[in-house]
Amino acid sequence: MWSRRRSTSQPAKPERRSGRVGERTREALVIARRQTTRQALHVYLAGWWRDVRYSARVLVRAKLLTISVIAILGIAAGASTAVFTVLDATIFRPLHLPNASRLVRLEILADGSGGELIDPSYEDIRLLAERSRTLSAVAGMTGITAAAPVGNQSTLLGADVGPAAFVFVTGNFFDVLGVRPQVGRTLRASDDSVAADYHVAVATHRFWRDHFGLDPAALGRTVRFASLQFTIIGFLPESFEYVQKGASPALYIPMIARRYLFPELSGGSPRLPAIGLLRPGTTVKAASRELDRLWNDLGNDHTVSEQISGPLVAWDASRGIAAIAGEDRISTYLLTLAIGVTLLIACLNVSCLLVARGASRRSEIALRLALGARAGSIFRQCMVESCLLTLAGGLVGLALAAWSAPLLLTALHLRHQVVDLNPDGRVLVFSLTLALATGLVSGLLPAFEAVKTGERRLHRDEHLPALRSVRALIAAEVALSLILLAAAAMCLRGVANLESVPLGFNPQNISVIRLFPDYEMFPTGVSYERYLTAEALRLREDVSRIPETTHVAFSTGRTFRGGAPDYDARRVGATAATRVVSIHVDDNYFDLLQIPVMAGRAFTENDNDGAQRVAVLSESAARRLFGKGSPVGHQIIVGATTCTVVGLVGDIRRRSLKEGPAPTVYLPFWQPPAGRGWSAETDVHVRTRRSVGDVASIIDERLHSGRYALRLVDWSTLGQSVEASYVDDRVRTQTTAFFAAAGLLLVAAGTYGLIAYSVARRSREIGVRIAVGATSAQIVWLILKEGMMLVGFGLAFGLPGALAVSRSISALVFQVPPLDPISNATAVVVIVGVAALAAAGPAWRFTRANPVAHLREE
Repeated sequence: MWSRRRSTSQPAKPERRSGRVGERTREALVIARRQTTRQALHVYLAGWWRDVRYSARVLVRAKLLTISVIAILGIAAGASTAVFTVLDATIFRPLHLPNASRLVRLEILADGSGGELIDPSYEDIRLLAERSRTLSAVAGMTGITAAAPVGNQSTLLGADVGPAAFVFVTGNFFDVLGVRPQVGRTLRASDDSVAADYHVAVATHRFWRDHFGLDPAALGRTVRFASLQFTIIGFLPESFEYVQKGASPALYIPMIARRYLFPELSGGSPRLPAIGLLRPGTTVKAASRELDRLWNDLGNDHTVSEQISGPLVAWDASRGIAAIAGEDRISTYLLTLAIGVTLLIACLNVSCLLVARGASRRSEIALRLALGARAGSIFRQCMVESCLLTLAGGLVGLALAAWSAPLLLTALHLRHQVVDLNPDGRVLVFSLTLALATGLVSGLLPAFEAVKTGERRLHRDEHLPALRSVRALIAAEVALSLILLAAAAMCLRGVANLESVPLGFNPQNISVIRLFPDYEMFPTGVSYERYLTAEALRLREDVSRIPETTHVAFSTGRTFRGGAPDYDARRVGATAATRVVSIHVDDNYFDLLQIPVMAGRAFTENDNDGAQRVAVLSESAARRLFGKGSPVGHQIIVGATTCTVVGLVGDIRRRSLKEGPAPTVYLPFWQPPAGRGWSAETDVHVRTRRSVGDVASIIDERLHSGRYALRLVDWSTLGQSVEASYVDDRVRTQTTAFFAAAGLLLVAAGTYGLIAYSVARRSREIGVRIAVGATSAQIVWLILKEGMMLVGFGLAFGLPGALAVSRSISALVFQVPPLDPISNATAVVVIVGVAALAAAGPAWRFTRANPVAHLREE
């Protein structure tokens, strides 16, 4: 039994031991693998950290290179980020509205070919909304009124809250946008009717915060504009965004209230920017086709309030009505192109610096390879260096972008508009990726070439062949700079041509103050026209007594600010009519603007309501109506008014320097036969040396103290209005010239660096030449010849591009031919001069040194 028990128990012990040993072995192997992995990871990360520290020390020692690369990349990346941020905020970024993807803008193509865009009338909007099957609703709005009508102030429960921007909207405006209030309610269709109580308003979240501290009990508070009080019925959420980007009205008022606040503008059906809401599943193209058909049907049925030839089209409004429109948008795109070219030049310049530096380190890399370094470690160390440089440049660029984006808004005249300038992820990734890619390619290319040649490169730098890649990069910089300079030269010539255009009048020292009637001050039973005429005459005498004032004149059509109506005019007895601008001016108007009287006489105070109806024609109007004959003494019909021509005056430009003089018929301001239209746009012109702000303050004070039936709306100088007509050309010129100058500096830096490197590489050769009798002029020419050949190649490649760009922007510059030889020749001369100066620097410095020192260099 014992032996059997022992024999059965013996085999079990080794089995248990082997199981424990196997488990321990496996555990030991797992631990060993983990430790090995940790050690390998530690070694790997330690290698990267060692490369980072070594690269930082190398970059600190090479201060000039480091500062140059960071500055170049920072400026270029900052400018590009700022431009794309502004573009994204003003044009590309969709609206933060629930129904943004279904919004369309409705406009009339006045000439049917994509020319002038005209808003439909209020009646048109109503009819289209009733008959359209592709649109579920159509809403209208007016332009932003920047300040309250009375004294440029609004009143909140008797307290002054300063100018408050507001907008009139139709009752379904917020339903079309899909916006719900944070507190209270929004406007309804029932609020926008005569039968309803339209004295309500919806306020923005910012207005709620600034004036009520976000107190929910603020509902029901009252805001007063002119003679009307509006009760706040709701506050919008903070995320709400108005359909016009950059605009931020504080209060939204029913459209029907407009006729009571501005009765002088209530005649007819006003034209309004219209926003439609597509039905689910409907496309913009389908809606545009249907609306065009409906527009034609309405015109044929004579149900449209004022039929205008041309189709009604629907545009995608998911991104809103851009704050930059028309030529301003073109300027922004051109600015983007200039920034892109400048950024490319900067990247090329950085590439030149890094490639040249990498080439100078070939012997160092070859020595490290000879001592046993692996190619991977060489590539990793070069990559770390490039990444540190470019990341530093990118971060500097982002800081510059945050600082320069508001400046760009100022240059585009959008500084007073609300635009979100926080760069989003796309802009950040774009800038950093571009800078990083430039650094990696430029830093790894020399390392790859050095590793490929290996120990064969273990010799002196002066025997190295010329850097073909650097030469190609410099030539590309020259070509791109030529394109920028040619565009800048064309823009400069266009602005110079604009500034030399004769205006026909003298705008210097003229303040223009706009007035509106204050109907609360009107006596009952008195004709509006006669009463306003008497008030204007009384005010003119009052303003004439302001010190340093030489002339005061009234008119109705704002020169270079729009507002002058067009009428059909014809001679009495003739059937053919011509379209003319008709404005009312007083007897001081021609003297104030210094418009010459060519024949007959100007107006006098006797040309009043009781005198014969008279008119004065401009030269272009006289030619259209009477040919080469004298118009004085003949009768014409302007609209429905028959009047006798008593004078002929010189032509003036009324709307733009780019347009020819408009044929104009001047009617006496003191004769109101044309009706009340003139009183809606009455302007006081004051020639004085005082600032326009001082003049406006004095007039506003006298309007209140003298209890005039007029109220001040806004003011400007006539010179500012003229300059504003070509401000877009100035923006184009200034920005393009700025980036062209930046490109020139980069070309100069690149040329200087290349020549300096070439001179250093050929120092012994040049020293030998000097020793055997070469003059300083010969040495300078030898060195300059290399740089000039490089510039010549760049100009040869860049000239076709410059000609193509000149041809494409010729439509945007004033009176400059598409292939302008002056602009292109100027650009070539400037680039050659700058490159020659940049190359002459190291050449001249070399010739001033002792040639023996060059011969002793190793």
